[in-house]
Amino acid sequence: MYYFRLIAFVVCSSYAQGADLRVASAFSSHMVVQEGEPIPIWGWAAADEDVRVRWDDGDVLTTRAVGGEWMVELPARTCGEDAFSAHTIQIESGSEALEIEDVLVGEVWLASGQSNMEWPLVMSNAFEATQALAPILGLRVFTAARISAPERMDNVEGSWKTFTAENCGSFSAVGTYFGLELLRALNKPIGVLHTSWGGSRIEAWMSPERLMEHAEGRSQLQLDPATFPPNHKPSFLSNGMIAPFEGLPLAGCIWYQGESNAEDPSAYGRLFPAMIQDWRARFGQLALPFYFVQLANFTPQAGSDWPGLREAQRKTVELVPNTGMAVIFDVGDEHDIHPRNKKTVGSRLARLALSQTYGHDLMGAAPFPVAAAILPEGVCSIQFEEVRSDLLPVNALLELGGFELAGDDGIFVAASAAVSGNTVLVTWTQASVPSQVRYCWMDDPAGVNRLQVEGLPVSPFHLQITGLPAEGPVDPK
Repeated sequence: MYYFRLIAFVVCSSYAQGADLRVASAFSSHMVVQEGEPIPIWGWAAADEDVRVRWDDGDVLTTRAVGGEWMVELPARTCGEDAFSAHTIQIESGSEALEIEDVLVGEVWLASGQSNMEWPLVMSNAFEATQALAPILGLRVFTAARISAPERMDNVEGSWKTFTAENCGSFSAVGTYFGLELLRALNKPIGVLHTSWGGSRIEAWMSPERLMEHAEGRSQLQLDPATFPPNHKPSFLSNGMIAPFEGLPLAGCIWYQGESNAEDPSAYGRLFPAMIQDWRARFGQLALPFYFVQLANFTPQAGSDWPGLREAQRKTVELVPNTGMAVIFDVGDEHDIHPRNKKTVGSRLARLALSQTYGHDLMGAAPFPVAAAILPEGVCSIQFEEVRSDLLPVNALLELGGFELAGDDGIFVAASAAVSGNTVLVTWTQASVPSQVRYCWMDDPAGVNRLQVEGLPVSPFHLQITGLPAEGPVDPK
């Protein structure tokens, strides 16, 4: 567990010694605050005492600890010419005083999910090379303790840590590689609020109010919480590990979860979009960027529907604005649910953020299919979103793979395919006319001669086939 560190002017002001004056753990030395947004700070003090807060040598803001609780909102800050200059926040109440040192202004991202987000940097594929970069002034990581709580918590144990050779090994690997990519591209401080728990289900991360809107959630909330493991209890991780951060301005969220819900993709397809909207409402940012990782290639135990869960994730991007999905079925491990290549995962999440949130001129993700239509002479045409680069097979010398067609009987048969621009033509040889097409619909599609754009793999998908497209047939040559 990581305890927040505050520097006290008087001995009795230390939270660890039970003093009256204290702040939520998200406000500790080495923290990063979101650029361009008012800076809320909250905590506790002796009931009805005045609390005075000052940023550097600026004006003092005064509030009162009504019932022992207080909050102030400091004016928004920008990085300025010296983006990595450190600031100090001073807090006083009665005879007690706290000082939060080495505060940076930059971009704050919340990273959450299950074990693949929790996976430590020290166990990732590029740890030694990444550790050798230390110290890195501009990347800070807050790691929240695992808390499964029946009611909303107002605090969670944790602290901000700088990127040093000694500290970085315990950081979230995906969160770290994501943050380092943003740091290089934006040249401003990056803060990662890491709050995840291995093996957790999505229901655990949703508020009870939002869960009650869905049959799956209602049925779980009606059960005795003791029947669930701590990381599966519906809403308990939301209470213990998300609620304490509500009110903090964020640049966005990154999410890596789904393995524990892979037995029921249809339910996940309803709950995941609802969770994103739930978090946006709770943080008061209704368009908060939300980027997530699609399941990697892996051979799961019987009862899990890996392709179906991937499709539920893909459709979430279509359903929920300002979201994006990192496709990684080419860099997983069919024998290990925890692939070590976390650097590629973090990099692809960063590409989404740089493209969609920060407006950089690069492709964030490969395009999605728009529609599939029947053309004359036994051809199914799949139109993809327009992109600046053509779709291409990874190996241009081999036939494009992974495509299957099926009729109304639902029996899929492998089919040959050719690509031109943003169109794929799939040829069928069966007597019946196909009504469905799917691509890379398997647990481990890593060996397929797949589609990609600028090195980014096209997501697996399943589509219903419609009639002739308005523009007519497309010549694949």
